[in-house]
Amino acid sequence: MSGAPLMPCSTCKTGAGASYPFCPECGKLSPSFVSKGPFALEIEEVPGEKLRAELVSLIRSWFPTVDVLEATNRLKSGPTLLLRGIDEESAARILDIVKAMKAPGKLVRDDAGRGRFKRLWNPGLIVTAPALLLALIVGGIIGIVVAVAGLAVPPAWAYLTGTPRSPLISVVPREPEEDLVRLSSEYSAAMNRLSEQDGKILQDLTTAVFDVQQRLQSDSLASVAAGSQTGRLFGGLSDAVRTAVEIARQIPSADEEEKSALRGDLRSVSGLVDKTDDWFRSIEGQGIKQPQELSEDLQEITASIDRILGDVRSPLAEQGRRRDRTLE
Repeated sequence: MSGAPLMPCSTCKTGAGASYPFCPECGKLSPSFVSKGPFALEIEEVPGEKLRAELVSLIRSWFPTVDVLEATNRLKSGPTLLLRGIDEESAARILDIVKAMKAPGKLVRDDAGRGRFKRLWNPGLIVTAPALLLALIVGGIIGIVVAVAGLAVPPAWAYLTGTPRSPLISVVPREPEEDLVRLSSEYSAAMNRLSEQDGKILQDLTTAVFDVQQRLQSDSLASVAAGSQTGRLFGGLSDAVRTAVEIARQIPSADEEEKSALRGDLRSVSGLVDKTDDWFRSIEGQGIKQPQELSEDLQEITASIDRILGDVRSPLAEQGRRRDRTLE
């Protein structure tokens, strides 16, 4: 099984495809997924041309809409606000990799998230208090002018120093769906308990699935013909990963007989993914077949996915019921 070009994972330090949903090595979610929150991510000036180019390339792999020229210029000229309005965990996923590249960055509170009246609580009040006292002493028109001037300092300070900076990525990209977050967590837990051999099968299987799904999201004729991201093939491959994770979760605690059966099921799902990967590569490399022929191939592949996953899930459900009865 082969995958897409790899990018460093901030947790396991090995590699995760730039647009994979999570790292096939450790299960950590991709930095391309961010959730909303009260934080912003700031990257300091990056003076080195080589490092700057590598960083911009990495950012663009996560967020394809970023303007490369603007990103390069801003990172060269001073601190740059990359994202705002995100949660701490999302920011940390990005920041870990940025720091691993030796680029300076930090997590900050999102100024745009501060209330209007909170921004009035600023050093300008140091001027306001004496001004009001002086206005009371002087009185008259001069006192009124001094009082108005003193009261105007905090709003002016808030306007001049509190105007939110424009982030490089203006719209918070993809929020991870709850099912993906759960799958990522379950995958990570399974990988931590599996033997090296079993873990390698699950990792290779997942890498291959993500690789095919990544190509299915492209604009190629092959991906369009196969239904792209909304087709049965894409969904069937997602089910294959979920099923493989469920198998992997049960292997460590199973008895020897069950382990043998579960490993056989895992290899069956792995073989299914291999077959699908080979088929998709064939229609990419040989050109698009006639519609009728392609439709028949696609139906055969998706029917094979449904059949094998159905055959695997039935024993899994029975094993789960047996364990529940044992615990009663």
